Order: sequence, then C-alpha cells, then structure tokens
Amino acid sequence: MDGVIERHKVRSRVFKGREATGEDDTWVVIEPVAEAIAVMESLTVCDRIFYRHGFSSRNEGIGTTINEQLNMLRDRLGQVRPHDPIPLVDGEPWRFTTRQFRRTVSWHIARQPFGAVAGKILYKHLKVAMFEGYAGSSVSGFRAEVETERQLAQLEHFLDQYEDFKAGVRLPARLTAEFGRIREELGDFPGKVVDTARLRSMLVGPARTYYPGVLNDCYFEASTALCLTRSPGAEPDAEPVMNHCQPAKCPNSCVLPRYRGAIESVIADARQLLAIRPITALQKTALQQQIDQMRRMHEQAGEKTG
Repeated sequence: MDGVIERHKVRSRVFKGREATGEDDTWVVIEPVAEAIAVMESLTVCDRIFYRHGFSSRNEGIGTTINEQLNMLRDRLGQVRPHDPIPLVDGEPWRFTTRQFRRTVSWHIARQPFGAVAGKILYKHLKVAMFEGYAGSSVSGFRAEVETERQLAQLEHFLDQYEDFKAGVRLPARLTAEFGRIREELGDFPGKVVDTARLRSMLVGPARTYYPGVLNDCYFEASTALCLTRSPGAEPDAEPVMNHCQPAKCPNSCVLPRYRGAIESVIADARQLLAIRPITALQKTALQQQIDQMRRMHEQAGEKTG
C-alpha cells in the first residue's frame, strides 16, 4: 500500500562454472516467482525443489520427475481440449523439457536493451559470453533470430516516436528533422490516409541506427558519438557502446518524455545516497554530478509543444 515493491529471496546452490559440490547463492525474485515456488513446494516433500542429479538430498525431489509431469499435463490438455490440441511434430507428440522454457526466457531477455548483462545475472553465469552461448549458437540460428527480432523492435519503437511527433510531442532536433522530411514526402497530414506499408518502408532505413535504451535512446552517428574511442585511421564503429553513453552531452542522445519517470527515479536514488553517513568527498562529488546530469536530461525530455 505504501508503493514499495516487495522482493523475495530464494536460497539455491549454483553449479555453473563452480566446483562439483556447487556454491550456496541467493536469487532475488519478484512476487509471481515466489508464488510459483510456493506451489512447487506444496507438490513435494523434498528439501530442495530442483537439484542437480547426483546431489545428495534426503528425499526424492520434483526436479527428477518434472519433465514427465510436464508431458502428463500435455496429455491432459489434449483430453480436456480436443478442439485445441497441441500440434504434433513429425506425427508424434512434442516432448516438453524445462530446458526449452529456460531458453525461451533467455531469448526474450537477450532481445532487450542490456539484455545480455541481465541474462548473465539471472542465470548466474560468470561471463556475458556464457549467457550468449546459452541463449543460442550460430548453428541453431538463434542469434540471427534475435537480430531479426531486435530490428523489428527497433522499427516499432521508431514508429512510436513518429506517432508521438505527429501528436505534437517535442522531440530531439534530429528526430524532428527526420520525421518532418518523411511526413512531407508522404503528405501525412490530417485528413489524408497514408499507406502504412510505405510509411514503414521509409522508416526501415533510419530505424536501423536507432537504439532504444533505459534512460534515453541513441540515434547513432559514429562521427559524433561520444561513446566511441577513435584511433587515427581506424574504421568507424557500426554500433554505439551503450555502457559508455553520455546521454546529457552526446548529440546522438534522444531523451524522450517517456523516460522522465526513470530519470526522476535515478535522481531520487542519488539524493538518498547523499543522505547516507559517512560518505567521502569524492563519492559526494560523483553523486552530485550524476544529479546535475539527470536534471539536464529531465529538461531535455520535452512535453507537448502545445
């Protein structure tokens, strides 16, 4: 009721890249995950819901039978919903395994901004490369699928900005100029029906260099990008380095109205840290610089032009 989002902690043992006996660790999860775990706990008397095969446990755990139970559920769904069956594969029922669901989740995580880093943390991998490998190899076609989906997401995000532009939302100068050119060429003005396919085809090109972010977007131009380290004679980078982004200074940065709430949260967190005692002079300076930067970004996040 006080607006605070609850988090739950789950005790676990991690084996990825660890010794054979694993290491104790803790996962921070949201309420739906905690509820799902509570359901799983009600289905077993084991002291561990899932555990590695060969790991000693006092009781038989659901982890040894979960795949069988998933396929029993598949069969049951076929009985109660014969009008909506699960499709056969090569004439046989598809065999479900928990690994398929984990990879599906990783697929969705990988296509989000900073998804590889988030996936590394979620899956307890030691390196980002391990999550990228887990998400899919080039042989499986996964990376190509993720890249295709990322490009589609870029286009949809870019199209959203175009609709905001038409609605009178104040956007950064580069976006305003680009959308103004497209609108003029299409004649996309009130009272005229515009061919949606043609609009999307015109947005595909510029959308390829438009990268959604967390506090801002990047309309990438290598020659002006502050995130890149340039060496004499080096080939220009094809993509931004989002972790080195300087959103309040870079001319490629697009701070949109939709990010005002996120920016305000960063400012509030920094102010809360400033109130902590003791705090060193260097820490205080860094936090104050962050607040000043976020304030400039907040001013850049425009409202409607009126």
